[in-house]
Amino acid sequence: MHRSRLGTIVIDCHADDAGPAAEFWSRALGWAAQPLAHPDDANYRELATPPSEVKVLVQAVAHPSSVHVDTWACTDERSMCTSPTSANSG
Repeated sequence: MHRSRLGTIVIDCHADDAGPAAEFWSRALGWAAQPLAHPDDANYRELATPPSEVKVLVQAVAHPSSVHVDTWACTDERSMCTSPTSANSG
C-alpha cells in the first residue's frame, strides 16, 4: 500500500541569496535559520523547527515567490517515511 506524509514546507523567495529571506522568516516564525550542510543546497536555509513541527526550508529561486509542500512517499505499511538526505534529492 502506498502511503505518504507531509515532509517539508518550502518557502520559495525570488532572490539571488536565501540568507536575507531566511532571516526574515526566522524572525517572523521565531526559529533560527541555518544553511544546509550539502554544497548542492547552497540556495536553501533550514529553520530550526522543534522536532514535533514540520520541517521548513527557505529557498532562493529565479521564479516569483511562492510556497509549496513536499511530501515523503512510503513503499509499504512497515516502512518509515523518511526525508531525502539533501533538499535537491529525489
